[in-house]
Amino acid sequence: MKFIILCLVSIVMLGCDHKSTPPEINVELYGHWSSNDNLCNLTLLKDKDIIEVGEFSSVGYNKIKNMPLNFTKNGIYSLFSAKDAKLNFNIVYVEGELTIDKYCHEPLHKVGN
Repeated sequence: MKFIILCLVSIVMLGCDHKSTPPEINVELYGHWSSNDNLCNLTLLKDKDIIEVGEFSSVGYNKIKNMPLNFTKNGIYSLFSAKDAKLNFNIVYVEGELTIDKYCHEPLHKVGN
């Protein structure tokens, strides 16, 4: 009888759909970022379990505030994109630098801790 119960429990557990956990966001990403020429500035914040742009400014573009981001990890790269598909705002993080295409000509570096 115990064997039958054990078999049933095993079958049920194997049949369960296990959800994969999303990749962890490196805590070093949160905070203020700036380009060497200070023409691009970005603040990344944690809002519950998501990362968002607290504020972004760049010469020639309007400020962006409180924009939630999608996050994916692709090998050594971390990729961020606006949750609003209408906004073409993408960030690539690799080896301590953030690159923001179409908005910043230089990579951004972490300011302070």
